[in-house]
Amino acid sequence: MTICVIDDEEFLCDALALYISKLGPYTVHKLTDPRKVVNLISTHTIDLIFTDVRMPHLSGIDVANEVKKQQVNTKVVLISGQSDIIESINAFEIGVYDFLIKPVDVNKIIEIIRSIEIQNEQQRKSTHIFNIDDISPEEEVVIDDILFPPEIYVTRAGVGEIIIASEAMKSLYKKIKKIHDYPDIPVFIEGRTGTGKEVIARSIHYQSPDIVTPFIALNCAAIEKNLFESELFGYEKGAFTDAQASGKTGKIKLAEGGSLFLDEITEISIDLQSTLLRVLQEKEYYKVGGNEKQKVNTRIICATNRDIKELVAQGLFRQDLFYRLDVCKVTIPPLNQRREEIIPLLLLYIKEMNRKKKIKVKKIAGDVLIFLYHYDWDGNIRQLKNAVTKALLFNESKLLSMNDFDFLEKTKKTGLTITTIDDIELPEEPFSLEQLNETIIRKTLIKFNGNKSKTAQFLGLQRLQLYNRYKKIIDGYENQ
Repeated sequence: MTICVIDDEEFLCDALALYISKLGPYTVHKLTDPRKVVNLISTHTIDLIFTDVRMPHLSGIDVANEVKKQQVNTKVVLISGQSDIIESINAFEIGVYDFLIKPVDVNKIIEIIRSIEIQNEQQRKSTHIFNIDDISPEEEVVIDDILFPPEIYVTRAGVGEIIIASEAMKSLYKKIKKIHDYPDIPVFIEGRTGTGKEVIARSIHYQSPDIVTPFIALNCAAIEKNLFESELFGYEKGAFTDAQASGKTGKIKLAEGGSLFLDEITEISIDLQSTLLRVLQEKEYYKVGGNEKQKVNTRIICATNRDIKELVAQGLFRQDLFYRLDVCKVTIPPLNQRREEIIPLLLLYIKEMNRKKKIKVKKIAGDVLIFLYHYDWDGNIRQLKNAVTKALLFNESKLLSMNDFDFLEKTKKTGLTITTIDDIELPEEPFSLEQLNETIIRKTLIKFNGNKSKTAQFLGLQRLQLYNRYKKIIDGYENQ
């Protein structure tokens, strides 16, 4: 293994390099000028880099960026001061392997090196690698013969089984593992509808099987404006008309010592955003109708499927709250940007359905694997799971074929094209107007990542009109 140590303080650089050189038969390079890393990686293959975060000319994060441009397989470990923790956590999304806090625990260095050696050895020996390019459209593949490295399947209490196969998701899960250790840092999760934002929120909370503290989820879009504060903070008895005589405990109190997940945070009103900002800044709140300060001892995790920067620009979301939430952001890539996970997820859902059905699917046609792997999946993981459930629900054989996914082909290759209202190309075959309405509503929801206000505006409706007329379609889309 070839290792490089980068630190502008020569004494520390020499000491760490000497220590590592004694751990094994490693080639160790030393750099006190981080700018020289560009020349080093252009002439040498480097397996691992330990770099200080704060240095003149180039920071450790700049180093990581430069390295990843030329040697994507090089592992970069940051050495961070306490003031750089958040910046180091966020660096996982650019591919940083890990970070260490000063003063560095040398046992952690040993753990990292040994871990990388084990991973490299497993990769050399592993034959459990599925490759879509090896699949022929004509063949019938035995489901149990489709194998992946076992480490991509992770089961966690409070979360269930998750797939971590792509490099993007490996980096993301490393990041949330670190986030778990810093409960005072608010977390902001952004991702399109169906990407698994609550799964990520639960993963932040449930990092070990012995977690017993509560995880409380609250969908901000599902609560009426005048009830939001009482739901979040609770209220004293007699606080308002129709209040429970005994008062009510708020969600933030129920989550005490644990995590409160506020989904669709961008749906709350401006005045409620200011209330939430105070909670995040002051770590205290009042119950509705109460005079006694309540201390916040809860990890706050927020999420949205909307473009929050655009909302800030439009004056629909407070800029100061955005800056407060944007400190530690987790961005979930859409499924079509991490295709390595499509087939493992497909197999996971097939096995789930097989446990429920009398007739168990044993094989899957090659053209199905190819089709599903390359499908757009605008609805992401939720859409994939819904598609597998629907396909197997009506399957009466032990083979999963393209016929079972006809509904996806029709969705993708519709016979009706609308460029403008006055220019509609009708299909040759008769069609259902009701089905057309449903398709338009669903496609518009997908276009705006499930945002009902934008969907209504695009279709010339008030949000309430959209919901009242097409409640069944909207509810069905949200439950996909």
